[in-house]
Amino acid sequence: MKKLPLSLYLCAVVLAGGCYQYQPPEPALLSTKFTPENRAATDRILLEEKILKLDTAKKIAEMNNQNYLAAYHFVNAARMRYYQALGAYSPEIYAGVATGQTVSGANDMHNPPMNIAGRETTFQSHATLTASWLLFDGFARYLNVLSSSSEYKRAAAERMRVLCMLKRAVAYAYYDIQYAGEIRRIQNANIVFQQKLLGIVAPEVASGKRPEDERLNFIIFAGLGETALLDAVNSGNISSYALSQLMGYSEGALPGSLEFEPFPDKLERMYYGVDSCISIALQNSPEMHIMEQMLEIAYYNKMKSYSSYFPTVYGDFQYDNNQFNSHYSDYRVRHSTYSQNSIYYGIHAELLLFNGLARYNAMREMQTLFAVAEFQMAETYLKIINDIRSAYSNYETAWEKYRIYRALLPEAELQRNLVEKRYLNYHASVDRIDKVQEYYVAIQTSYASAVTDFEKAIAQLEAIMMINVYTR
Repeated sequence: MKKLPLSLYLCAVVLAGGCYQYQPPEPALLSTKFTPENRAATDRILLEEKILKLDTAKKIAEMNNQNYLAAYHFVNAARMRYYQALGAYSPEIYAGVATGQTVSGANDMHNPPMNIAGRETTFQSHATLTASWLLFDGFARYLNVLSSSSEYKRAAAERMRVLCMLKRAVAYAYYDIQYAGEIRRIQNANIVFQQKLLGIVAPEVASGKRPEDERLNFIIFAGLGETALLDAVNSGNISSYALSQLMGYSEGALPGSLEFEPFPDKLERMYYGVDSCISIALQNSPEMHIMEQMLEIAYYNKMKSYSSYFPTVYGDFQYDNNQFNSHYSDYRVRHSTYSQNSIYYGIHAELLLFNGLARYNAMREMQTLFAVAEFQMAETYLKIINDIRSAYSNYETAWEKYRIYRALLPEAELQRNLVEKRYLNYHASVDRIDKVQEYYVAIQTSYASAVTDFEKAIAQLEAIMMINVYTR
C-alpha cells in the first residue's frame, strides 16, 4: 500500500507529459533517405484524383503543408503560454520530505568521570508543506496575462497569414503549370507549321523551283521551336515540383498521369474597385492583425515595466513535522522518541529601493520598443496599401492586355494563313512568312502571359483581402 501514492504520482506525470496528441509528419519525411515509401505516401493522397483542380490543390495543401501544420502547433504553444500566465494567480504549494539515520558512539568521560559506553542510533524524518501566494505585484501578473492573450491572438493571425501565403503560392504554381502547358501547345503547333512548310518546300528545292536557303530556313525555325518547347516543359516541371512541395507530397513530384484544368478561355472582372480593396485589406489582412497584437504586447510590456516601482506582497504558510526515533546500547535507557509539529503563517512585502538605475532604464527600453511597434504598424499600413495598389495595377494592366491580345488572335491567324497561301503560290517571300508566323506565335504567347498575370493578380488580391473577389 505504501507504493500506491508513488505509482499514482508517476502515472500523473506520464499522462501530463503525453497529453498533447497530434498527427506527426509522414515517416518518410523524417528520414534521411529517399525510398519507395515516398512514392507510396504521395499515391495515397492522390488515389482518387484524375484531374487536379485549383480548389482541390488548395485544400490538400491546407491539410498537408508542413509550414501551415507547424503554425497550427505554434498557436497551441501560444495558448499554453496564456494558460501559464493565468496560473500566476494561484498559490504555489510545495511538499517536501527528508529522512535519514545518525549513528554515534561514546567512551569514558573524565572530569567528572562517568562510564558512558555504547552506541546511539537515531532515525529521523522531516516533512514540510509550504504555500506562498502572491497577493500584489503592481499589476504585473494582470498585464502579463493581457500580453499572453495578445501573443495568442498574434499566433492565430500568423497562422492565417501562412494560410493566405500558402493559397497564393499554390495558385501561382498552378497558373504557371497551366501557362507552361499553353506554351507547349503553341510551340507544338509552331513546329507542326514549320515542318509542314518544310515538307512542301523540300521537293521544290530539289526540283530547282526554290533556293536551298528556304529549306534551311524552315529547318532552323522548327529547331528553335523545339528548344522553346523544351523550355516550356522544363518550366512546367519546376512549377509542378513547387506545387508538390506546397501540397506536402513526400515524393517531391506529382504523378505524371495527373491532369490539370485547361487553360482558361475567358476571364471575368471582379466587383471591387481599388478603394474598396484597400478598405477590405486593412480590415482583414493578417499582417495588420499581427501588428495590432504586436502593438498591444509592446503597450502591456511598457505598462508592466512600471510595476517594478510597486511593492510585492506575499501570503505565506508553512507546516513542519519532525520525527526522531533513537536507540541506545549499554545504557540505562534503551529507546526514546520525539515528535515536533509547527505551523507558520503570515504576510511579507518587498520593495526594491535602488538597483543602479537598471529598473529605470528597463522602463525606458519598453517605452522605446512601444514606439518601434507604432512605427512598424504604420509601415505595415503603408505596405498593405502599396501591395493592393500594385496588385490592382497588375490586374488592370493584365485585363487590358488580355482584351487587346484576344482581339488580335484571330487577326494574326488570318494574316498568317493569307501570307501562307501567297507564299505557296510564289507571291510572298520566305522572310514574310517567317515574320507573320513569328507575330502569330508572339501574340499567342503574350495572350497566355496576360491571362496568367491576370489570374496571379487576383490571387495576390485575395491573399491580402482574405476574400473571394468574385463574391459580393
